[in-house]
Amino acid sequence: MKVRILLTILFTLLILVFPGSAADAVEGTSNLYSAEDLVITIVPENPGPNESVTLSTQNFLTNISRAQITWYVDGVLSVRGVGKTRFEFTTGPVGSRKTVRAVVETEEGRVLSRTLVFEPGDLDILWEANTYTPPLYRGKALPSSESAVKIIAIPRFRNPLAGRPENTLYEWKQDGRKLLLESGLGKNTITITSARLMGTTEISAVVRTLDDTGVAVGSLKLLSVFPKVRLYEEAAISGTKYAETLQGAFTLQSGEVALKVEPFYFSFEDVKNESIEYLWRINGKEASFGRENQRVVVLRVPDQGQGGTSRINVETKNTNNPLQFVKDSFTVTFTRTPSAF
Repeated sequence: MKVRILLTILFTLLILVFPGSAADAVEGTSNLYSAEDLVITIVPENPGPNESVTLSTQNFLTNISRAQITWYVDGVLSVRGVGKTRFEFTTGPVGSRKTVRAVVETEEGRVLSRTLVFEPGDLDILWEANTYTPPLYRGKALPSSESAVKIIAIPRFRNPLAGRPENTLYEWKQDGRKLLLESGLGKNTITITSARLMGTTEISAVVRTLDDTGVAVGSLKLLSVFPKVRLYEEAAISGTKYAETLQGAFTLQSGEVALKVEPFYFSFEDVKNESIEYLWRINGKEASFGRENQRVVVLRVPDQGQGGTSRINVETKNTNNPLQFVKDSFTVTFTRTPSAF
C-alpha cells in the first residue's frame, strides 16, 4: 500500500514539474494512426476504361463514420461531409490518367490521406491452337479436346514503354484458378490445355505496370470442337487438289480416282508423328491400304464403262488422345464412260 501511494505521488509531481509531458503522452496515443491505416476498397478491383468505380474507406482504429471526409478528383474537390465513406466516379478512356485522393479528419484531430492513381489500359488476348489444318487452308486452326493452345496478352497503356513485356506484370487464370508458374514479370505468353470434347475453358489476364498505376484486364472463352475430315482428289502428277473440297455427295467423271483424307483440328504433333489412325469402309466392306497409304483410297468404277456409286465411311482417331476422333461418310457417283462408237 505504501509503495502504491509513493508511485502516485511521484507521477503527480512529474506532471507538475513537466506539464508538457502529460500532453505529449495523450498526443502519442493518436500517433497510432497513420496513412497506412486508411484502407480504401476498390470495386471493381481492376477497373477498365470508362467504367464506374466505387471507393470505400475503412479505418479500424477510429470511428471513421463520424469523421470529416473529403474526396478530390485530379486535385478538384468533389465531395465533402461527415461519414462520406463511399465515393463513386468513372474512369477515363484508354490512355487517360485520373487521380483520386481521400482526406479523413478523425474525431481525435488527426488527418489521414490516401491517393490512388487510375490509368486504365486496354488488353487484347490472342490465341493459336496447336492443331492441324491442311496446306493452303485459309481458316483458323481450332482447339479440339485437350489440345495445346498458345495464349498471348498484348496490353496498351498511356505510356507505350510501360506496355512492353519486360515492364509489366502478368497474372493469368484458367477457369478462375491462378496459374502461378505461368504468371510473373514479362510472362505475356502461356500455353494451356483446352477443355474436353465440346466443353469451354476461360482464360483471363490482369496486366499491371511496374509502378502499379496502369492496369489492363481481359478474358476469352475457348470452345473445344470435334475434329473433322475432308476428302480431296489426289492427282498422280500435280498432287493433292486442295482448291476443291469433296464433301457429302459428289460426282467424278473418271473410271479411277484417288482420294486423300485430311484430318482437321487433331493435335499437330500427333498428325506429324503419324499417330492418327484411319479406318476405311467402302460400301460397308473394310478396306486396308497399309500403314504408309492409309490416308489415300483408290476408287474404280464397278463395271468397265458403266456408271456407279460408292459409299465411303472413314473413322479417324488419335491413338494418343482417344477423345480426338471423328466418323464421316461420303457418297461418290461415277458417270458412265462414253462409248467410242
